[in-house]
Amino acid sequence: MQFPNQFQPTNRFAYQTQGVLDRPITPTTPGRVYFKATYWRACLFQPDTHTSLKTGDKVEVLGRNGLTLLIQPVAGQQTS
Repeated sequence: MQFPNQFQPTNRFAYQTQGVLDRPITPTTPGRVYFKATYWRACLFQPDTHTSLKTGDKVEVLGRNGLTLLIQPVAGQQTS
């Protein structure tokens, strides 16, 4: 079943911007990111990866699912 655009569960941004992690994120645990002058709940865009991010890491914000931002590490950044 397809949702009309305004009801899509995941909204992908047309552009990518960066934020900074305020709380660590793992594939199974959401965290928090500072983005556009406020703090947002965030989780990995591809949670099936083995990427863990720590406080202070820069991330790319790809979209959102409800009020949770979908993020990935900035290309070339060391991750654990």
